[in-house]
Amino acid sequence: MVIAAFALIAYFVLEIKNVIEENDNLLAREQTLSKELEKIRTDLEFQTEYYRMLLYDDKFVERRIKEKFGYVGSHEITFKFTEGEPVKIEEGEEESKGENP
Repeated sequence: MVIAAFALIAYFVLEIKNVIEENDNLLAREQTLSKELEKIRTDLEFQTEYYRMLLYDDKFVERRIKEKFGYVGSHEITFKFTEGEPVKIEEGEEESKGENP
């Protein structure tokens, strides 16, 4: 009888250990899914606002077309800058820039 009780206790201890382990795994999975859900919600908010702006904000649409496709209106000039090393202006050069030689 004592051996059967001991075996039963050992069985329940192992089951409790397994349940605790499974619970920890499920909690970790829940945290991962919560982070993914938050990211999806943030992305949805951004995309919803972007879509709304495409539908109702003509200035936004015009700017996006110009940026993405390089469109320039008939009376517009576009300047494109590239990043590079800054140019050092020596002393005395600044005054002579506006003068004709």
